This record gives sequence, structure tokens and C-alpha cells, in this order.
Amino acid sequence: MKRPITTGLEDFEELRTKNCYYVDKTLLIKDILDSSGTKATLITRPRRFGKTLALSMLKCFFEDTRDKSLNSARIKLFEGTKIAQEGKEYLSHMTSSPVISVSLKNIDRTNWSDAQESLRETISY
Repeated sequence: MKRPITTGLEDFEELRTKNCYYVDKTLLIKDILDSSGTKATLITRPRRFGKTLALSMLKCFFEDTRDKSLNSARIKLFEGTKIAQEGKEYLSHMTSSPVISVSLKNIDRTNWSDAQESLRETISY
């Protein structure tokens, strides 16, 4: 069976579950863990460069869903990836943290007050 080639897919779990082709960027997890002394990590890339997919991957890796079967399924998503080859030092962080994920990509307003309102709606959701 041929592996699907997708464009615009931004959900790491769906990408891996459907066995789609993708560029393995899981070593970003290693980079983040290796720089754990920093207070914040800024991920900048040009448009259409995979930022949303990378954030989805980070969420799948770190998030403790409080559901053992879902956590186990998420762990399986990383089988055969580059981060899986890095050893237990990194894999011990899988499903270990609560994750808050907020996307601002749909806040597209023409003035500041409308943008603030849209941001409030996004955060309250």
C-alpha cells in the first residue's frame, strides 16, 4: 500500500496514524529538552514551514492526557522516529506534563479591538 502524501495537514497524530510521508523533525524535542535552562523557547519559521505541525508534535510528545490508553497511543506515534533513537533520557519526558495549546493563526482582524475580542474568545474556548 502506498503511503499518502499530504499537504496542509497540521495534526501530528493524524499524520502518523495515517502513515503519511513527512520530514521527521522530532529532534526539535531533544533541542528543547537540552535547552531546559531557558525560560521560553521562540520557534520562528517562514510561512508554510511546519510550525503548527511542530507544535502539534510537541503536544503529542509532552502532554499527559490523564488517560492511560491515549497516552500509550501517543507514545506509539513516536516509534521509529529520530527522538526514539536518542534513548531513555529523552523518552522519559513523554506524556509527562500538562500542555496548554493556543493557536493564534485564526485571529485575523483589521483593528486592535476586534483582534483583542477574537483573542479573548480563543483563550476562553
